[in-house]
Amino acid sequence: MFVLLVVVLAACAADPSGRDTSNEPPSSEGEDTEATDGATDGDDAEEAAMTDGEAADDGATDDGASDDGATEDGADGDITPPEANLTDGCATEDLQDLDWFPDKVAFDVAKGIRATYDGNVKLVTIDRPNDSADAVPLTVALVQCGTTLPEDVRADIVVDVPVQRAVTYSTTFLQGFDLIGRTDVLVGHGGLQYASTQSVVEAAEAGDIVEVGNQTSPDLETLAAAEPDVIMVSAGFSGADPTEPFAALDVPVVPNASYLEVDPLGRAEWMKLEAMLLNEEAAVVDVFDGVAADWDELVALAADVAEDDRPTVLTNDPFAGTWFASGGESYTASLIAAAGGAYVFADEPGSTLPLDLETVLERGQDADVWLSAGSVAVTPEQFVADDERLGLFAAFPDNVWANDADLGPTGGNRFYEEGAVRPDLVLADVVAILHPDLLPDHEPRFYGLLGSQAGDGAEAGAAG
Repeated sequence: MFVLLVVVLAACAADPSGRDTSNEPPSSEGEDTEATDGATDGDDAEEAAMTDGEAADDGATDDGASDDGATEDGADGDITPPEANLTDGCATEDLQDLDWFPDKVAFDVAKGIRATYDGNVKLVTIDRPNDSADAVPLTVALVQCGTTLPEDVRADIVVDVPVQRAVTYSTTFLQGFDLIGRTDVLVGHGGLQYASTQSVVEAAEAGDIVEVGNQTSPDLETLAAAEPDVIMVSAGFSGADPTEPFAALDVPVVPNASYLEVDPLGRAEWMKLEAMLLNEEAAVVDVFDGVAADWDELVALAADVAEDDRPTVLTNDPFAGTWFASGGESYTASLIAAAGGAYVFADEPGSTLPLDLETVLERGQDADVWLSAGSVAVTPEQFVADDERLGLFAAFPDNVWANDADLGPTGGNRFYEEGAVRPDLVLADVVAILHPDLLPDHEPRFYGLLGSQAGDGAEAGAAG
């Protein structure tokens, strides 16, 4: 008679969802990425071992296996791993060598993050947990709950997964949870007034997600009361440690450095980190692969445009006397290139260029298209009221496009929120603006002409 080892799930409330993916471990190779802040560079599965909560059969089945996700082969005593990641339960046996994560992800586009899987641990390396060029890589160990971290594994941060309660500190993170249908785990967010994700807005109105203050000065009392399993913060600015303000709490803090990615698709790929916290790798693979396929299709479409037919593009406008233009090594420059445009500062190194208006006039006065300038709620007359020289650009006023055409119910800008993880939607807008003949039926969503929503008479003034 064979001895049977049974691993039982401690069932939680979430419904299992998703599909199986490859069991091949992802590559651990990665590179440092050039810093490019989306806010300042020119844009500001589970099929569980038990289904539907069914309890595991205490006895062995006819073939010597139990109904659990981990079973013992009666012939050789080997333990069989679960068939899918456990998104709603923990192990009751501390089997560190068992492959608890048959559903895996790899970061193939993003340059600032890597992931490896080994038994009961996922190791995530964040190359630049802040925007300093001298930032030291940070390692996060995601450990299957019910098991313990192996003694030979070293990590800066340890998180038991799947996480059931999470707090976030950037609206750019919200859509990642929403796309895999898991905003139910969010219990707090810093800056709820800026959220535009509908599921988050509704949860906040119901009191299920609470305001937890600013990332640099969090509301520690409210945070403690929310009892999060993890806090996700935006990677620090100016070399600051983004985890320091939360030191008084006994809660793991995970920095998210997606905003440092130059490639828009690489920035979106950081949604996989959120899914890894929930063991929802299978679900996020479905989502990201769909986004990537749409992105690649649009890039291929624009790639056929001859160099001489690529319109020149200018971006942004002055702020407090300085024009913060995107450099040639930025998210914005990458987006314009992918859309078949010729960015006027594409040859300038770096991500952000603080310039005066005279310099921008010299380089970009004749640009065909002007992106991310002004507002759809500001008339052309209002736009040039503070500096009439803004009216000297050839694109003014007929081809000036603001990126605030799609606002959420509380005024949050979906360009920065949904657009962060759906670069395919942003790219479709830009392709349609630069090459209307390529997408003749596409109506830009995130972008609108300057003044097009400013009231009576504004559209006529903006849309010549």
